[in-house]
Amino acid sequence: MSESRVLVVGATRDYISYIQENLPGRSVFLTDPSEYPSDQPLATPGDFHLIHPLHEREAVLRKVDASLEKSGLTIGGVACFDCESLLLASELAGGYNNFSDKDAIIRCRDKFLSKKAWESRGVDCPKAAMVKSAEEAVSFFFSIGGPIVLKPAILSGSELTFKCLDERGTRDAFDVISQGLERKRPDPAFDRDGLLGDGAVLCEEWIEGPEYSVDFIHSKGKLDIVRVARKHLLPGEPAGTVLAYELPAPDFPLTLSRFSELLRPAIESLRLGRCMGMADFFIRDGRPYFLEITPRPAGDCLPQMIKSSSGLDMISAQIDFAAGGEVKVPEKERWDHLVGLRVHSRSEGRFRSVSVRSDTLPQEIIEVSWLKKPGDSIKLPPEDYGSWLIGHMIFRPLSGIDVGSQVKQVREAVELEIEQEINDAKKRKLSHQPL
Repeated sequence: MSESRVLVVGATRDYISYIQENLPGRSVFLTDPSEYPSDQPLATPGDFHLIHPLHEREAVLRKVDASLEKSGLTIGGVACFDCESLLLASELAGGYNNFSDKDAIIRCRDKFLSKKAWESRGVDCPKAAMVKSAEEAVSFFFSIGGPIVLKPAILSGSELTFKCLDERGTRDAFDVISQGLERKRPDPAFDRDGLLGDGAVLCEEWIEGPEYSVDFIHSKGKLDIVRVARKHLLPGEPAGTVLAYELPAPDFPLTLSRFSELLRPAIESLRLGRCMGMADFFIRDGRPYFLEITPRPAGDCLPQMIKSSSGLDMISAQIDFAAGGEVKVPEKERWDHLVGLRVHSRSEGRFRSVSVRSDTLPQEIIEVSWLKKPGDSIKLPPEDYGSWLIGHMIFRPLSGIDVGSQVKQVREAVELEIEQEINDAKKRKLSHQPL
């Protein structure tokens, strides 16, 4: 009898290591070679790991089929933790489980198609248009009276995302986005699923109001809300960059049952199948205005926050769910109030060290996790949106004190040492960065 496993498509090294350690022998990993430089170890014994460029779709499909046939393993489900791999995961899942189909994934990946689907069902979302020139972007700005947000329709997070307050800012943002896309386009890992198209840019109405993130489970006609987190945004550019998450979201203006009633048509209009998914949205006039919904659990530091707050392990739960199991959501009374601070660098250069003056903080620090090691290169947006993230801290906020001020207090207790070049000369200086 063949052994059934979950195919994990496109996960990063930290997720793979976590699954190997906590769920050994449960998965087959399909990973892009960029995740494993030649000096890095592969899977632990007992795990089955396929390394292949994930943008080579046909070759990947052949390799998976041939490797499984040779190994005698069968696939009992497909799991995916990153948006860029969802389309490939959907194609691989076609014969294995009821992962959302290709058309549904494309509607989720393309933020403009998402909004068209929502508008057809009367789901609240920002007004939006695709534009191919700065003039068209300016026309959209004036048609809704500004401000607006400009961003690529496909990319995740705040990459190449700008809030535009006037005509000049709109033109500048369009040029920066166009140049950024052209600079990245030769990299096959950048547009892994081939959905970027002809370089058109998405214009969105700016929604004024608090921003939130939610994890949900959509299965067998039932919709469960796992958690709602409040986003605290980093001031300035890049627009929409999350500085901190607050979980559970305080003073959320809707009951979870009422929110589920409003979320359900947003999910169904995208024609998503059985999934653990996440959504980003603003609240305006007491109603959610949806920005994005995708059939994968949230990333960043949210899995760690959820586990520390409630005991629910979202990474392990996704593997169990992909294998056909169900997920039990902890009762809301069991969730502790936590804040996850994302630490960003303010300057470019070579990372040297990071330290926390924890003795100056009255808050309880639950977890500290750094992504950088000495010698790593740091660049800032809009050139690079990945390397400036240093890591995260999870802390328990003090009751009765504004959380925004506590985020600032904890952030100021973090100090980075960045080695910088001066005027392109060989001389360097050490930057001590209190945040």
